[in-house]
Amino acid sequence: MNRLFVIACVFWISLHGTPAHAADRWDAACINLALGGGGARGAAHIGVLKVLERERIPVCGIAGTSAGSLVGALYAVGYAPDDIERILARTDWDAVLTDELPREAVPLRVKSEDLRSLTRFRLGVRDGSIALPRGLVDGQSLLALVRNLLLPAAGIARFDELPIAFRAVATDIETGRSAVLDAGDLPLAVRASMSVPAVFAPVESDGRVLVDGGISDNVPIDVARSLGGRVVVAVDVTEPLAKREDLDSPLAITYQMVTALMMDRTQRRVQSSLREGDVLVQPELDGLKSVDFANGQRAVPAGAAAAEAAVAALRAFAVDESTWARWQARRRAMRFPDEVVTFVRALDGSAGLGAHDEIRLAALVDRPLDEAAVAQVLRESYASGRFAAVDWRATRDARDRTLGLAYRAQARDSGPTQLNFGLRVSDNFQGDNSYLLSAGLTHYVDDEAGSELRGLFSIGSIIRARGEWFRPLGASPGLFLRPQVDYSTVSLPVVEDGMNLGTVRARKLAAGVDLGWLADSSTEVRLGLFRGRERLGRGIGSFPVTGSFENDLGWIGSGFTRDTLDDGRFPTRGYRLDVQYDAYRTWLGSGADGEALNATWDQAFSRGPHTVLLGARTSLRYGEPVLLQAGDFLGGLTQLSGYADSALLGPRSVLARSVYYRRFGDSGPLGGSFYLGASLEAGNVFERLEPIDASALILAGSIFAAADTPLGPLFLGFGRADSGESSVYLGFGSLLRPRR
Repeated sequence: MNRLFVIACVFWISLHGTPAHAADRWDAACINLALGGGGARGAAHIGVLKVLERERIPVCGIAGTSAGSLVGALYAVGYAPDDIERILARTDWDAVLTDELPREAVPLRVKSEDLRSLTRFRLGVRDGSIALPRGLVDGQSLLALVRNLLLPAAGIARFDELPIAFRAVATDIETGRSAVLDAGDLPLAVRASMSVPAVFAPVESDGRVLVDGGISDNVPIDVARSLGGRVVVAVDVTEPLAKREDLDSPLAITYQMVTALMMDRTQRRVQSSLREGDVLVQPELDGLKSVDFANGQRAVPAGAAAAEAAVAALRAFAVDESTWARWQARRRAMRFPDEVVTFVRALDGSAGLGAHDEIRLAALVDRPLDEAAVAQVLRESYASGRFAAVDWRATRDARDRTLGLAYRAQARDSGPTQLNFGLRVSDNFQGDNSYLLSAGLTHYVDDEAGSELRGLFSIGSIIRARGEWFRPLGASPGLFLRPQVDYSTVSLPVVEDGMNLGTVRARKLAAGVDLGWLADSSTEVRLGLFRGRERLGRGIGSFPVTGSFENDLGWIGSGFTRDTLDDGRFPTRGYRLDVQYDAYRTWLGSGADGEALNATWDQAFSRGPHTVLLGARTSLRYGEPVLLQAGDFLGGLTQLSGYADSALLGPRSVLARSVYYRRFGDSGPLGGSFYLGASLEAGNVFERLEPIDASALILAGSIFAAADTPLGPLFLGFGRADSGESSVYLGFGSLLRPRR
C-alpha cells in the first residue's frame, strides 16, 4: 500500500505539481537572478541583462527588491533589456516620484486653489485632530506607470505562471520582516516593494502594511535560490556611504545613518547566502545617487561592465542557439487578450468615485479594453484630491470568465478633511506693514455625487470667510451646483489733499448659488443668483463719520474661466482668462441698478530657462455705486509693486504688467528650482468711468528671488512705485491671484 501511495503521489506531482512550462526552464543550464534595490542605481540591472542575453544565458527565476523588482518584473513578463532601457529614458521621473499630474488633468477648482497663495503641503483632520499623511507621496503615479507596463500579465494570479518565475520582496513594517510576494496583483506587489518609508505611502495587502524591501532583504539571494535552478547571480547596487563634505545637514546625517545600517545588514546577508558557484555582480556606480533618476541611464553601461568582469563564470550556463531561440519564444509569448469589457465593478473596500466618474467608466463597457481611457478617468478622479490612490485592474467573472474592469479608490488615511495655509508679508521699513494669513479647508463629502465643501479663511489686511458646496449633477456630465456664502471686512484709507486722515471699515456679506458647466478640466461657464449687503462704518482717524452707510445687493452673476497654464507656481506656457459680469437690479433686492465687469488675463511664454508672463486686469462699474462687491484691489508684488497687498481699492481699476523670471536648476521630488526675476507694471484705481489719462497711471516695478519649496513658492522681493511707495515682500504664493 505504501509503495502504491508513493508511486501515485509521484505520478500526480509529475502532472500537476509544477507550472505547465516547467520543462522549458532549462534546469541543466539555468540561473536565478537576485536583483537588489538602489533607486536610480537599479538601472545597472539592465546592463547585466544585456550581457546575459548576448551570452545566451537563460534565466528561470527572478527575485527583486525595490528597483530590482521593477526591472525584474518587466523582464519576467517579456520585455527585452533594450525595451526596459527605453522605458527608463522616456519616463518623467520627477512626475512619477512626486505624483505631479499634468496640470491639464487637474480640475479647474483645484487649479484655482493653487493660485490663492496657499501652500502645496496639506494636513488632514481626523476625529478632531491634525493628521499627517503616511508618506510625502501617495505613489499614485508610480503605480499607474507600473500598471500600464505590466498590462500583458493582467489576470495572472500566481507569479510562477509568468514566462519567468518572479518574486517581489517587500517589508512588513509591523514585524520588520521581509514579505515575499509570489501571487496576487503583480503591479501592486512591485509598488509595495518600492515603497520607500516616509517618502511613499505604504501598501496594504492581505492584512499587512508593506514598505520597501530594502529594509529587510536588499539583495534577495535566498528568495532567488528558492525558485530552483543551479546557481544565483546576485546584482548589488546598494548606495555607498556619503563622504564627509556631503554630510552638511541633519537630513543628510540621518540618511547616512540609515544607509550605514542597511549596508551592514546587506553585506552580512549576502556573505551568508552566497554558495559555491554563485556569482556576485557589484557595478561601479561612483557618484550616482539613488535619487538621481534623471541620470539613471548612466548605470546601464556600468552594469554591463560589471557583468563582463564575471562573464567567464557565467558562460558555463550558456545554451546553443536553437535552445536559446525556444527560450526567447517562450519568454516573449505574453500579450493581453483582445477582448471586449463586459462589466465594471468596485473592489472590496473601495470608496465611491462619484456618479460622474462612474458613468464615464460604465461607458467603456462593450468596447475593447482601452487602458488609456481607463487611466484618464481615474487620473482625473485622483486629481480632485479626494483619494490617496485610485487604481484599477483587469479581472474576469468567476462564472463565465468574461473580461471586466475592477477599480479601487482608497480614502485618505489622514481623513476626509484637508487643510493648507498661505502667508504674505509686506513692509516699507517706514512703519507701515501688512500681512495676510490664509487657510484653505476642503471636506470631501461621502455621497454618491462626489460633493465637496470648501472654505477659505484669512486674517490680516483683509478678514475673509468664504464657504461653498460643490455638488456635481452626476447624470449630466460637467454640470454642477455651487451654493456659497462670502463675508469680508477691510479697512480703507481716507485721503484728502494727499494727507491720510485714517481709515473706514467696509464689510460685505453675500450668499447665492451658481449653476455651472465644466466643459473640460480647464474650462468653466457659470450663471448664478445672489443677495447680500454692504456696510461702511467708522474706522481709525480724526475725520468725522456719523452713522453708517448700508447698501442692499441683489444680482445675477455670470462668468467664464479658462486655464491652460502648465504650472500654477511658475508657469512657462499657456494662459488663464477669467471674466465675470454681474447685473444688479432693484427687482432682485438691490439698492440700485448697475453692472460690473471684471476680467483678468495672464499668458506665459518661455524659451529654455527664460519666461515672460504678460498680464492685464480691469474692473469696470456702471450705474449706482456698490462698495466692495464690484470693486477691485491692487497692490502687492507685481500687482503695483511698492504698495502693500490690497492697499488700493476702487470701483474701477486697470493693471498691465510684464514679469520676467529665469529658472536655475531643475525641480526634484521635493522642488528645488531657484528663480530670479523682475517686473514692470502700470495701473491705478479710479472713482469715475472716463477715458484713462496716462498721467493718472502709477508706474511700478520689482525685483525678486524665489524658490520652489515643498511648502510652495517662496518669494523675497522689493518693489517701488513712482508715487514714492516702496515695500519689501516675503511670503508663499503664486504670481497669479484669482479675483474670486
